Amino acid sequence: MDLKKIIWDFHRFGLTPRKIVARVSNKNIPKIIVISVPKAGTHLIERVLCLHPNLYRPFVRTVHSKNLESYGGLDTLLRRLKPGHVLITHLHYTEAFYDMLRNTNVKPIVVIRDPRDIVVSRAFYVVRNRKHYYYPYAKDLTLEKRLYHAIIGDTKRGYPSMKQTLEWFEGWLNTEFPISRFEEFVDPEQRLCLIENLFAYLGLTLTQHQIASISEQIISSASPTFRKGATGEWRKYLQGDLYNLFLETCGDLMQRYGYE
Repeated sequence: MDLKKIIWDFHRFGLTPRKIVARVSNKNIPKIIVISVPKAGTHLIERVLCLHPNLYRPFVRTVHSKNLESYGGLDTLLRRLKPGHVLITHLHYTEAFYDMLRNTNVKPIVVIRDPRDIVVSRAFYVVRNRKHYYYPYAKDLTLEKRLYHAIIGDTKRGYPSMKQTLEWFEGWLNTEFPISRFEEFVDPEQRLCLIENLFAYLGLTLTQHQIASISEQIISSASPTFRKGATGEWRKYLQGDLYNLFLETCGDLMQRYGYE
């Protein structure tokens, strides 16, 4: 097993001695829910947050539409959160979920990424994760075919299109909740300010040394779904007919997500 990932698991789940001790004084620390489009940098933001000495994930898997009810629904999950908890989700937007979050003391953070890079990330991830439900079919496909299905989906096998995925999460862009863009956090020139602003939103003060330390550590292969932590990779892979197909299906959503 990868030692770096084991060490990071202890850290992000609050099992290090320092974090265990910190829980005693966590009463004034916020409860946090991260709402991310899948493959948009979920674990990057998780890493930023969990590098804080008082923040950690509860023993809850990433929450999405297929496992939400197994936890008793969103309201039950929110009630169970303790100060310092960081709940990671791929929560589709609904007015009911929005009202629920607006009327709690939980701090939401929305995570998005250039949809073109999400397409590329999906195409690679689906054959790297043998537990993925689409893996048995995708493992025999060429990269071009995987990119094709990452754009248009596969309704027969329950694999959503990029358009459908973006529509599920679009509503979160129109709320007052802060939006963290993957591209900005991986940019060394922007990330220091972004980290400081993110923790200011959470009501947490960090020294410049702590901010710099987090900035230096956020890109790491220890994160569970790390591949490259790069931006603009779509230019290598989405060309010709594939790019035209993407524009035909997702062009209007690109603008609504704030990407040209």
